[in-house]
Amino acid sequence: MPAVSTLLVRLFALFFACNTVATFAHAAAADNGTANKMYADELMSLALAHMRANAQTAPERRIELDKGNMDARLNMPRCQTPLHFEPQRHNGRGERLLVKTSCLDQKRWSVYVPLQYREYARAVVSQRPIARGTTLGPEDIAVKEIPVHKTGGNFLPSVEQALGMLATRNISAGAALQRNALKAPLLVRRGDQVVIVAKSGPVAVRMNGTALSAGSANQQIRVKNVRSQRVIKARVTGAGVVEALM
Repeated sequence: MPAVSTLLVRLFALFFACNTVATFAHAAAADNGTANKMYADELMSLALAHMRANAQTAPERRIELDKGNMDARLNMPRCQTPLHFEPQRHNGRGERLLVKTSCLDQKRWSVYVPLQYREYARAVVSQRPIARGTTLGPEDIAVKEIPVHKTGGNFLPSVEQALGMLATRNISAGAALQRNALKAPLLVRRGDQVVIVAKSGPVAVRMNGTALSAGSANQQIRVKNVRSQRVIKARVTGAGVVEALM
């Protein structure tokens, strides 16, 4: 009986040792298989690092990049040479950027890696609700950093571009001012009595006229010379003042 027990113990030990070796061999093979693959998270990390190092934008703008959403199960054969990254056009909302990521080994492959993309710029915003027809003053506006994709690129970068302009619609507090929501105020209205300035070199002659159309600064309007009754074209240069176009 002791001999039988000893034999059983030896057989059990041999079985355990063989099973352990097989388990380690299987694990090593699995690890080796994983090491030979590039998974979604690694691909996004590499694409993100490349784009952060190489992204270019205007000096007055700022870009934020982060990983996007990608199927974690996606995997590609590990590339033995540096990956090639080619950014594609981001979507219309400017929130997602696709980076074509390619391996140029003998066994070539490409995959589109999604990244989160945000672009910011300093823009003129309203400090309080602005009613339609309001002439904008310094107390109405300020400059603040905004996400560009929310404006479609239609914004004003400097206060000077908005001061003195008329709001063509109601504007809520904190909104970025868009070009199509503003217009230049009329400096001359139809029927106004205006001063016509005619220049010839250093000589300037002034005469009275009647505006036949309305105009804002630098707009061309028709004006009648009161004395000669001639109708001429003139450029609005100030409130009630026009310059004859020779």
